[in-house]
Amino acid sequence: MNKKYLQYIVMIFLAACGSTLLSQAGVKLEVVGEYNSTEIGNALNEGILTFTKAKIVLSDLEFERAQNCDQDEEVEIEYEGPYVVDLITRESFPSLSEIEIESTTYCKFKIKIEKLDDEDLSPDTSLDDDMEDLSVRIEGENDDGVQFVILIDDDEEYELESTSDEGFLLEQGVSKTLFLIFDLTGLFNGIDFDDLDEDSGVVEISEDSNEDAYDQIKENLKNFSSLKSDDDDDNEIDDDDDTIAD
Repeated sequence: MNKKYLQYIVMIFLAACGSTLLSQAGVKLEVVGEYNSTEIGNALNEGILTFTKAKIVLSDLEFERAQNCDQDEEVEIEYEGPYVVDLITRESFPSLSEIEIESTTYCKFKIKIEKLDDEDLSPDTSLDDDMEDLSVRIEGENDDGVQFVILIDDDEEYELESTSDEGFLLEQGVSKTLFLIFDLTGLFNGIDFDDLDEDSGVVEISEDSNEDAYDQIKENLKNFSSLKSDDDDDNEIDDDDDTIAD
């Protein structure tokens, strides 16, 4: 092959690769349980909640392109999982590493909360130690010393929609941290804590105990979640960080 022609082919290939890289945006997802105030978030209750544990299992996290929002098209899974996430420490197992995603405008962020099956458990000691057959485990107590444990073993799928009619843009060549926030202050919204059944000073909320509260908490996890952009790149949630989907 002619040497000059080979060099020309190589230049075209490198240019194409460069164009592909430039059309990508970097996304680092942080999953956080927010509880700036741990007051039980509704008028049915008085007092303060202390959270000692809050873990959730996430999978199939997807960004939906704006041009696909009104179409029933398959969307590429960006974070497949499952990921066991500690909402208090912000640790994830395995780690939610930074991904490259198409630089474009997105209208939705889709979430799946998924029960951790036996085959998904890690072989070593990790965040999943007490999460077998669960999708959510949250523990704590109120200021009367009544302990509570929330055990959810259902799969739940839902989506957060862009707060802007135009969608949210992931910029070309820019690496951005996005916070997926579960607001724990709203966890007991619509639930009268004093009416919950307890056993030996412990309130268990599960499929088999305090069933109405169980269903309400599953809805509250969805309704009190949002996606924020780390606008000042300090890896902390600030008041001036924009909510881009809720």
